[in-house]
Amino acid sequence: LSSEPPNHHALSGGIAPADWPLWDLYAPPLGPGCSCALIGISATRARRMLESGEAFDLTKGAPEGVGPDEDWNRPEGWWAKL
Repeated sequence: LSSEPPNHHALSGGIAPADWPLWDLYAPPLGPGCSCALIGISATRARRMLESGEAFDLTKGAPEGVGPDEDWNRPEGWWAKL
């Protein structure tokens, strides 16, 4: 989306396991009005996407500047309660 903030867009194409501890930081919403979403995929599809360069592995490092909007606070583990 063209109106997507750069710190949100930087996560597009990022893949990590569902139990990745840093989802507490990187899972949407990343700020007020955030329309980002997580999509579950199989391990096979994730491997293929990584091998083709269609995606990148968040567990090996997130792009610089990525993350929630400044001053955006939410309780730790909030997304696991959805």
